[in-house]
Amino acid sequence: QQGMKIGFGSIGKGYAADKAREVMQNFGINSGIIDASGDMTTWGIQPDKELWKIGITNPFHRYKPSDILKMNNGAVTTSGDYEKFILIDGIRYSHIINPKTGMPSTGLTSVTIIGPNAEMCNGFSTSIMVLGLDKGIALINQQSDYAALLITDQGKIIRSKKYKKIKKSLRN
Repeated sequence: QQGMKIGFGSIGKGYAADKAREVMQNFGINSGIIDASGDMTTWGIQPDKELWKIGITNPFHRYKPSDILKMNNGAVTTSGDYEKFILIDGIRYSHIINPKTGMPSTGLTSVTIIGPNAEMCNGFSTSIMVLGLDKGIALINQQSDYAALLITDQGKIIRSKKYKKIKKSLRN
């Protein structure tokens, strides 16, 4: 439809974070955190010898994170409809569009993916927002190096099967 456009935010920020990390590591920077508008990648530890701490926003309780990750080697990205949306006649519509239906995604408010690569995490988080809870969990449970924390439109928090294992692997 005229005036509509497709963006590459679903993988672009993760790709940029990974590339920035690669450049910095090639320059001999031994530790850091890259935050590409909420899509993050980490390596090494902080100057005070602490791991990087990243809170996962809970859209239903903004000041109480859904989880806190302690990382020194990995990525975390979140896709959601709680910051970018449009209100029409009092109804909130997501900016994430299901390409099959042409309609905004529904069912999930937030999808956070953790794993080794921000670009892949970014692609999974947006894809799962579109796929929905059941198909999204099925997809991420097939991945050996990635896991998800999903928050439904009703505020229920669901973790994929490997969430605890992958979360722990980000601290190596």
